[in-house]
Amino acid sequence: MFRFLPALLLPAFWSAASLASDLRDTEAVYVDRIEGLEPIILKVQATTPVYASRTLTAHTANLVPGDEVRLIAHHPNAFLVRSQRGRPEGWVRPTLLSNPDPQALKLLLAAVEEENRYQASISKKEVIAGMSFDHVLKALGKPDRKSFREDENGRFDLWSYIEYETRMEQQPYFDTYAQRTLFRYVRVKVPAGSTEIEFKEGRVTAIQRTEPGATLPGQQPSR
Repeated sequence: MFRFLPALLLPAFWSAASLASDLRDTEAVYVDRIEGLEPIILKVQATTPVYASRTLTAHTANLVPGDEVRLIAHHPNAFLVRSQRGRPEGWVRPTLLSNPDPQALKLLLAAVEEENRYQASISKKEVIAGMSFDHVLKALGKPDRKSFREDENGRFDLWSYIEYETRMEQQPYFDTYAQRTLFRYVRVKVPAGSTEIEFKEGRVTAIQRTEPGATLPGQQPSR
């Protein structure tokens, strides 16, 4: 009975690999997002373990020398590939695969370099042109307001982030013991600036910064 156990477990492992492929790894560069890049087909050079995650854990199967795989996503430590024989995709070690076409490799490395720039900006909580919605969410979090406009050039999405500062303000209150109005200082949070980010086709095209003291959208000028 026990000798049949691996065969029974294999579909479950493949299901794990398929599930992992549905959830895109945010630290990998996916080939289908690179404009002008033709499918990259690589050949397996040696027996290659296939894993369910980019960290190369949860071994699901093996590819054999001579197998051809299609590159789905690139990460310095692992490639997400799909077998040309129709098997579910999984993560493998890049060193066990052939090198891609030089022109394809050039485009791929350019995209990887661009992604590295985005990740460096995210770590500093900064937004730069070319970032995606997901990049901006990681850098600044959810926007305070979303809107969009459409014209002859297409749709433009606008995300607004309002920054606040805390200050002390004098506020009146009625003292029931003294039976008169007194004043006290309280901490209040007030708008201090904003960042407006414009997207076209899901990529940042413009960034506008309103400095503290300027009138924010929807805010009345101070008198």
